[in-house]
Amino acid sequence: MELKARKANIVAIATEGNEEIADIAGVCVDTVTDWIKLFSSQGLEGLCQLNFKGKRQSKIDEHIEKIKVDIGKNTISTLAELQDWLKKHYAIEMEKSWLFRCCKKNSICLARKHA
Repeated sequence: MELKARKANIVAIATEGNEEIADIAGVCVDTVTDWIKLFSSQGLEGLCQLNFKGKRQSKIDEHIEKIKVDIGKNTISTLAELQDWLKKHYAIEMEKSWLFRCCKKNSICLARKHA
C-alpha cells in the first residue's frame, strides 16, 4: 500500500485507538498521534506532505552494547540513576519515557535493590 494511502487509512480508523492503529500500521503510538495531530491541523494535504523515512536513529543506539556491559558492572537500579549515568559517561540525555522504551527494546535490566 502506498504511504499516502496508508496514512489516510490510519486517520480514517482513528476511533479504533492509537495502539491498535500503531499495530496495524507497524509504527509506534507516538507516530500515530503525530499523524492525527498533523491531519487535524493541516488536513490530508499536510499529512501527505510528511516524508516519513523510517525509524530515526537514536543517539544511544550506537553505544547500546557497551552500555549493557557497563550497566552490568555498575549497580544502577532506577531510570533516574541511569539517566544521570548516561549523561556522565556518554553525554547522552534522554527523557525517562524514551529511556524506559529503550531499556525494554534492548533487554536492559536494571539492578534490583535488596531490602
